[in-house]
Amino acid sequence: MENPYVKVDTVAAEHLSRPGGHPRGRVNLKILRLGPLSRNGFYVAFQDLGACMALLSVRLFYRRCPALTVRLARFPAAVPAELVAPVGGRCVAGAVPAAQGSPLMYCREDGRWATPPALGCVCGPGMEPGDGEECRRE
Repeated sequence: MENPYVKVDTVAAEHLSRPGGHPRGRVNLKILRLGPLSRNGFYVAFQDLGACMALLSVRLFYRRCPALTVRLARFPAAVPAELVAPVGGRCVAGAVPAAQGSPLMYCREDGRWATPPALGCVCGPGMEPGDGEECRRE
């Protein structure tokens, strides 16, 4: 039977700490970029090859760009699937796209939006910008 799992990396201990050691001691940190994933979910496994040390903790996380309203356009929260991922948005009530196409902004892999938006919105006919990110009747 073929192994359905793929080994991504080997993480070696670069810094050793002792029980009761300094709480701000150095920690072993390894950042792995996984993906894009072809299915929902993934497995994480660890293999001990008999070294005289222990795995004390593991932190897994992903970064995402939060939902945002800017230049009269609303953009949903997004998880970038690549270095910079395009995310489509919608104009707020009373606004129309400023250019051909729908509002567009880029979500960076560090979970921050690349600002300003590539394409935003402007208030439509008979509307003017309000206090913030909205349009109101003139």
